[in-house]
Amino acid sequence: MKPKHLFIADGSVTVVLGVIFVVLPGLALTILGIPPRDQARQLLIAFLGAALIGNGGFQLLVRNQAGGPAGLAFMRANFVFDVIGAVLSFIGLVSGIFNVVGWVFVVAFVVIGVPHGYWASSAPPAAPRLARTFRFDADLGRHVTQFGSDFVMSRLFHSSELHVGCMRLEPGGLIGMHPAGTPQLLAVVEGEGWIRGEDGVKTLVTAGGAVFWSEGEMHETGRIRA
Repeated sequence: MKPKHLFIADGSVTVVLGVIFVVLPGLALTILGIPPRDQARQLLIAFLGAALIGNGGFQLLVRNQAGGPAGLAFMRANFVFDVIGAVLSFIGLVSGIFNVVGWVFVVAFVVIGVPHGYWASSAPPAAPRLARTFRFDADLGRHVTQFGSDFVMSRLFHSSELHVGCMRLEPGGLIGMHPAGTPQLLAVVEGEGWIRGEDGVKTLVTAGGAVFWSEGEMHETGRIRA
């Protein structure tokens, strides 16, 4: 039985039983073989009925989230209730407090406790990984001057294996001659500029173009003046 269906079945029966305990507490006690001698007993059974209505109503209201972490946690709580309920019902039977109808409660607690116990031992589904958002505006970057450079670097992603950044060069801006510390890829998204290696020959690059440098390769990049 899936968690949703279990919540619907258990919740419906629990609500009905709770209503009977609240509306007809004396009759409920009589059916169980307990003489409803005073109002205190009836009040206590009515309190139990109110708790059952709350329990069952909650299951019916959250049935669509029964398989989530909160639903499985509630299953664990209900499993504890089932175990305690079955033990107390059995004690009531052997001690003569309940009549033979008490077996109905023992069996009911066991029957509903089995799926509660199964799902209670299940690991909750992993929480979905949420997309991370961040900004890389120019004013959030840093001005780089190393190797005679003149540009603004905004970091996008940084790990031991991958660095991604947005480099903004004003007209005449420069990323000075330096060796590539790792394999590097430059993708031009706006404007036009040039690249050159140790041979000094400039190659034009424009928006939509990209350049790749191997590790250790000397290179320099600049933006054409307006």
